[in-house]
Amino acid sequence: MALFMVRRLAEAGRFSTKFKNHRAEIFRCAFNGKPHRLIYKDISELYELGIEQPIAKDAIFVCNQFIHANFTYAIRGEDRNWNGLYTSSDFEKRKWIYRIPLSEILKILELAVVDSPSRMRWRYDDQAEDWIVETD
Repeated sequence: MALFMVRRLAEAGRFSTKFKNHRAEIFRCAFNGKPHRLIYKDISELYELGIEQPIAKDAIFVCNQFIHANFTYAIRGEDRNWNGLYTSSDFEKRKWIYRIPLSEILKILELAVVDSPSRMRWRYDDQAEDWIVETD
């Protein structure tokens, strides 16, 4: 729910460019193309979990993975503490699963809490027939 609120505030132009430019360091694993039907009892059968690719995505992408999640699994580290989540949206489920460290989720939430634009400008876009909010 918190990530939905973060995305909603971002869409409303309530964050500065610092938030907009933030890149979360996450990991992805490819869908292996089998089995025929996606049944999520064991994601290790569906995704190449042993081959992670580090990627950087903006905060809105991370929020969307949880908002549109087809599934979400908690991950424990070697010390048996919770350290991340596996998730994939409806749009990505046949391509990638994402491992999102809890530290990155916390960074996004902390940035959203303390961030606010120093200046806002509104301008009307005749083609879109809507107001455009620009922030610094």
